Amino acid sequence: MSKLRLLTIVTAVNYAALIGVGVIKVMPATGGLKPFDLRYFGYSYDDALTYLSALRFDTAELLLGPVRWLDTSFPLLFAATLIGWGWVLAARAPDHIKGLTVLLPLGYLSLDYVENHLVAKMISGALPSADQVQLASSVTVGKFLFVAACILLLAVLGYRDLSKKE
Repeated sequence: MSKLRLLTIVTAVNYAALIGVGVIKVMPATGGLKPFDLRYFGYSYDDALTYLSALRFDTAELLLGPVRWLDTSFPLLFAATLIGWGWVLAARAPDHIKGLTVLLPLGYLSLDYVENHLVAKMISGALPSADQVQLASSVTVGKFLFVAACILLLAVLGYRDLSKKE
């Protein structure tokens, strides 16, 4: 098995564990509310206050402990996986396309880590201000825009690669 395939499997297992804990443990404890970093289109200040008021101490501990550990390893694994597949698919592409296969996942990685920091701060600290919530929400949306750009780039490169083989 290639190293890239192994990395892809490890990334998928990490993500499954992260989502499993989030869906099985956290969401029921918050009345079905999604964690901040799974809200693709962001969230309002009122949404944030509703979520924070639904958090019990043990749920916050879970988010700041095991979930945070998984959510620290996943972005790195995911970015490495995206870069690996992008590099393979862009082997014969122009240099600027190869550059995008690295820069877009690194942009995602940076935003995900910033988001994790901001969300942890909101969960563990005093009630956040509207500006703090807006910043965290904007970073969440930006993270998903980078993921979408990465997936789109891989799809285009994959399609291009397949169409050349026919």
